[in-house]
Amino acid sequence: MCKKIITVILVFLCCSFCVKAQIKQGSILVGGAVYYTNTHTKNSNGEMSQKENTGFIDLSIGKAIKENSVVGIHLEFSPAVSNSFNDGNIVYKTKTTGYGAGVFYRKYKTLGKDFYFFLEAGADYLYGEQKTKDASGNKLQNNTYSLANLSLSPGISYKVFKNLDLEVSIPQLIALQYQVNKTNGVTQTSQNQFNFKTNLNASTLNNLSVGFRLIF
Repeated sequence: MCKKIITVILVFLCCSFCVKAQIKQGSILVGGAVYYTNTHTKNSNGEMSQKENTGFIDLSIGKAIKENSVVGIHLEFSPAVSNSFNDGNIVYKTKTTGYGAGVFYRKYKTLGKDFYFFLEAGADYLYGEQKTKDASGNKLQNNTYSLANLSLSPGISYKVFKNLDLEVSIPQLIALQYQVNKTNGVTQTSQNQFNFKTNLNASTLNNLSVGFRLIF
């Protein structure tokens, strides 16, 4: 329940209004963000069936086109490892590596002294490769994906120093995606799909991103 309440508060703050400026027109913002998740899935017998570790690194640079409004570009890297188990032993191991680039527009609003809410709209293109091997290391399948992504990401920043902000955000709280998947295994297949993604659920706080911004 606490997670849901915090999520609702973050969304509500999107509609907050203030007049105090944070980012002056012409300022340059350089920064990045990172998050890491570790998930476990168990079968009906309570035994581990899948374990997944996912990371995300984002580097960006932007310019304030007017007070509290920033546009910019960013690069991202997203590695992931997933293990499938049977009777406690690894059956399959899947490694995914993704790369991406995009543009963003960010709007800031003041919450109080040194605290600010922001909402970021982004458009990105991502490419990734997924390799699956068995327990002996034999390659079973090699997949690739291409992804075009439109998203909204809310967050809160705190001014630690004059030129340094720390941030906590929910990456891609809402996202619209077009994805092309290609499978190269015993048979070759291709699949195109549209996805609507949202992090408005009980696990939202497991995907929090922590970052920083240097302001010049």
